[in-house]
Amino acid sequence: MVKTRATITISGEVQDAGFRGKVMRMGQKSGLTGYVENLPNGSVRVISEGGEETIKDFAKMLDIHDDDIEVEDISVDWSDATGEFKWFEVKFSDLGMEMFQGFATAGKKLSAVSQKVDGVGQKVETVGEKVEGVGKDVRVVGGKIDVLTLSTKENFNELGEKYHVISEVALSMQQELVELRRDNTRLLDALTLLVKDYVERGKQ
Repeated sequence: MVKTRATITISGEVQDAGFRGKVMRMGQKSGLTGYVENLPNGSVRVISEGGEETIKDFAKMLDIHDDDIEVEDISVDWSDATGEFKWFEVKFSDLGMEMFQGFATAGKKLSAVSQKVDGVGQKVETVGEKVEGVGKDVRVVGGKIDVLTLSTKENFNELGEKYHVISEVALSMQQELVELRRDNTRLLDALTLLVKDYVERGKQ
């Protein structure tokens, strides 16, 4: 495979945001060699060597837009590969500057986390208010259920009293029917005797 070199310059919000680490991982994953470094003017420079199409795809991946990184412009200059690089890495400046940039990056991320935590806190308060509202609704429903239960109990008590009266009336009617049946049986027996007696007299 014919290798070429690309000098890629990226401008925007690309320093103190963890951008170089992402570039290094993408370069390594793409199989390129070279390095990424911060420039004094706030931009980032990437020197990469590898296949031309691979570098073009890599350059497209550098167009990052997230909470911390906002790429505004990417320029690519092509030249011949030298083969001087063994891997893809971050090229650091002096120790003091790197420590300062590291603290700046950590500060940005902590600020972002703090804002997210505040947002979560507000959402929790909102949920708490909704839960409290639901609690009020439940209490109202509970009150209505208590009223319904009391009303139902009273209705059942009233129905029980009426059933008791109805039961007594039914029992009395049943007794009267039994007596009426007994009287009818006696009357039928008496009529039968009279008929028999009349028939016997007619034979005589």
